[in-house]
Amino acid sequence: MSKYELKDKGIKVDSEPTSAVATISYEIENALVNGVSDRDIIKQLEALQENKKFPSNLQLVDAFYDPKTSSSGVAFLDNNTGKVVVGFAGTNFDNGFFGEGSKDVGQWGNIAFKGDGPSSAYFDASNKFMNGLK
Repeated sequence: MSKYELKDKGIKVDSEPTSAVATISYEIENALVNGVSDRDIIKQLEALQENKKFPSNLQLVDAFYDPKTSSSGVAFLDNNTGKVVVGFAGTNFDNGFFGEGSKDVGQWGNIAFKGDGPSSAYFDASNKFMNGLK
């Protein structure tokens, strides 16, 4: 398997979908930072579902990680509703402050002092991801 295993973050089989997606987005970001393939991420999600630690109605559609800005997100199809649920990881120190975490903190400064908006590099990766889902 891969060098990073998705961690049990307390998600249950009956967790509310948007909450489950928001929580797992951090773990998927960690996996992508550590070079885990999309195929291995899907296998790990299926294992969580088999162990009733992730809703069985959620199917990964896509995920992205932008190493330049540390922006990341996930999209899951909710097979119960037919809708796609999107989650973006926020500040994530799981991969170390001096690595990925410092990029997140740097974005705080851009947002606070420059009024960083949707046209910034940080949000550009997220916008491209969202537009690609359409």
